[in-house]
Parts: sequence; structure tokens; C-alpha cells
Amino acid sequence: MDESVTSTIDAPYLDGAVERPSRLVFIMGCHRSGTTFLHRLLADSGRFDFLSAYEVIAYNTVLRNRACGKEHEAKAALQAELLAEGPDRGIDHVPVDVDAPEEYGFILPGYDLFVPRLTEANRLLFDEICRKKRWLAGMDKPLLLKEPNEFYGNLNTVRRLYPEACFIINHRHPLVVLASHVDSWTSVYDEKNHYLYKLNQRYREIMDNPIERMHHRLFMHTGKAVELVLNHLVAAFDAFLAQRGMLEDDRCFSLRYEDLCAQPDAVYERLMSFLGEPARGSLAGKVSRRERVAPALIREVYARNLGRFEPYLSAMGYPAYPEGC
Repeated sequence: MDESVTSTIDAPYLDGAVERPSRLVFIMGCHRSGTTFLHRLLADSGRFDFLSAYEVIAYNTVLRNRACGKEHEAKAALQAELLAEGPDRGIDHVPVDVDAPEEYGFILPGYDLFVPRLTEANRLLFDEICRKKRWLAGMDKPLLLKEPNEFYGNLNTVRRLYPEACFIINHRHPLVVLASHVDSWTSVYDEKNHYLYKLNQRYREIMDNPIERMHHRLFMHTGKAVELVLNHLVAAFDAFLAQRGMLEDDRCFSLRYEDLCAQPDAVYERLMSFLGEPARGSLAGKVSRRERVAPALIREVYARNLGRFEPYLSAMGYPAYPEGC
């Protein structure tokens, strides 16, 4: 995909006068830290626009489909195709839904895990994504934008590129994040994840190459894979702490997933107040915290590197080991 030119199918429908939404709301945090839950929670409020799974997968044709009355048919076909492979996304038991919120990073070219997605080089394409969403919305509505990869050292770059944007930074205990991260990526190489296969071009390339797939599958069952993920997490936490002083202003809201689960209504009310939106209703019944016991190998690697996590653990008020993990 050309990073600076609207796809030829949708190009005639995107008037040059259409600007991106005036309010961008970025959700950032490590993979497996609860960003999907937070993304869906805010999307369900009805106060924000967001990119749907359909819009990510069918990005090059979404305007044409809407303008030509083909959107309903296209979405129904995609939903049926996804459901034929299973009722949920496979890695987190979240139901398959073409209208559910999804990450913008899957649209940008050159996807690699732990590598920031939004850069100066692809900014024009990102702006096009935002402009398409405003065209589809038919109004200037705040746009939710989730991409975990931005947490790996890219927070201030995105702030610089979009000084009008606000940011929600989600945190979760590092051992839980590490265990969930390794478990999820092990599972998608052990068995093809059809939902991720639709979204992620890099994953398709790996799964379509038997040798490369086997390499990834075997590697994810080793201690070296745990150490690789851990090193990226430590680097992300160190970068966050180094930038924290600049991030603590009226453009940023930090929360811990554990606090959202323990006091959902109070945290949600503070979050919506930060966003300038009313917090209607209660989250009772919508929040269900599930913590898995970390496997022995992951606990062993984590224990050896505990000192590297201590600055982040201390800054965020976390104990060395979360309860029950």
C-alpha cells in the first residue's frame, strides 16, 4: 500500500476538504495489559467513534461500499466468514464482531511486534484513516485510536505529531502481562488464528511459510522467547518512566487495570471526566478480572530479572508478585 496516497477504489469518495476529527483519543499500553477491554468499554459508551474490525480488514473499500450501498452485504459476508472459524478471537475469548473496535496499526504497512506503528513516514496514511472515519461518521466526533505497539517508546513522538490529541495510558502488573503475552503468541503459532490471519499481513506471511511458522512455533516454547518478550517490556517501562514527567499533564490519563476492576465506577467516572464526557450508568457486571497463574518457566525468568522491573513496580505501586499469580 502506498503510504501517502488514498487507495484507488476509495479515492473518488474522499473529498479533499474532509479533515480528520478535531479530537483524537489514543489508548496505549503493553499488549495484554487490558487495552482491548478499555477500548471496548469506551466504544460502548456511544460517545466516541472508532475503527471497527470490518473497517480495518476492508480498509481499501469502505467508502465505496458505503456510497454504493454495499456495506451491509460486505459486513455480513465478513462476519459469516469469521464465525465459520469460531465464535471468538481465539487469543482472549472476545466474541468475533465486525463492528467491534480494532487497532489502527493493522492498516499501516510493515507490522512488527514491539515496533512503534505511527511515525513521520506514515503520517499521511494515518491522517487518511482518520479522515475516512470522519467521512463515514458524517460528523466531527471524537475518535478512539488504540495501538499497543506505540507504548514501546513512541508515546512522546505521537504527542508531538498530534499536539491536540489526548492519551489514556493503561498499566497492568508486569508478570501478568508477560505470562499472557507469551501464552497468546504461543497459541497463535501452535494453531492458526483465523481472526489474526485476516488482520495482520505479517502473521499471514509467517503462517503461509511452513519453515518460518515452525521456527516461530518452536521458539515460543523456549526460555529465550520469554526473555525476548521480557526485554521488550523492560525497555517499554524504562521509556515510560523516562518520559513520565512530560506525560503527566492535562493531555494524559494513566490508570491501572487492577484499579479499574476493583473500583470500576469510580475509575470510569474519573476517566470520562478527563475526556469531558458524562459517565452514564454502572459498570457492575461488565468488569471481570481474570488472572492466570504464571507457568514455572515464566516465573523463573521473571524472578531472575526482578531487579530490572523494580523502578516500574515502585512507580506504579505494584508488589513484586501479584496476588494469585
